[in-house]
Amino acid sequence: MMLASPDNLTSALASLGTSSEGDLISMEITKKGVQRRGQTHGDDTVAVLVWTGFEYRALIERSQRKLEALQAKGLITKLALASSERAAGAGIGEVCAAIQETESWFPRVLTVGQAPRFPRETEDVWSPLIVEGKHVHGCRVWNGVPDPDDPKAIVPGTVYLQGVKLGEVILKPAESSWVTRSSPKTVAKDILRSWLPIGLFVQYALTPGSYSNFSTGADAAKMAKAAGILVEPDAVRSLFKVA
Repeated sequence: MMLASPDNLTSALASLGTSSEGDLISMEITKKGVQRRGQTHGDDTVAVLVWTGFEYRALIERSQRKLEALQAKGLITKLALASSERAAGAGIGEVCAAIQETESWFPRVLTVGQAPRFPRETEDVWSPLIVEGKHVHGCRVWNGVPDPDDPKAIVPGTVYLQGVKLGEVILKPAESSWVTRSSPKTVAKDILRSWLPIGLFVQYALTPGSYSNFSTGADAAKMAKAAGILVEPDAVRSLFKVA
């Protein structure tokens, strides 16, 4: 698949996955945001550093172990307190349900498709990204039907980059943001997820004109540092045990 500007993106993507440990990617990208009441919200332009191409199973298993460790240290009480500060009615019952649903989610993900490197949806919607005859791990191609009511709808053939977000700096904030009202249980699940490695999992649509300064490996680390994103790769290797 040939991609739009920048000109070096295709070759940069082709280099991903050459290491089983994953790769660093740095870029500037404008988030798609959400369409509400005829206006786009949350379309910040950011500089971001992502670790991609590693085994998704490792991230899930690490999150499972982290959840078990948190449960041994009074997770219910801590999560109930954090949830009550963000949502009225977030009591012990909602928190326990959030923990149970998160626990049951892990084995389901690990057994579907024999735990792929990254999560997949139906094959008629997603397909692997192949560049120069190579499967680019950490990327996939969307083949769905665009929303006719969304002026910024993603078009079929768009490449999505997936990985763990190591750091982000806002370069141009969105003009407005949109906060979705969630149930107390959902709020608790969101908070719990943010405490686990899986909470750092992100994906970005690489639509033409939405990104720039795309770089990988050592160049990505330099670009991120110049943008003010300070991350030690050795610390990442230790934290996720996937690199």
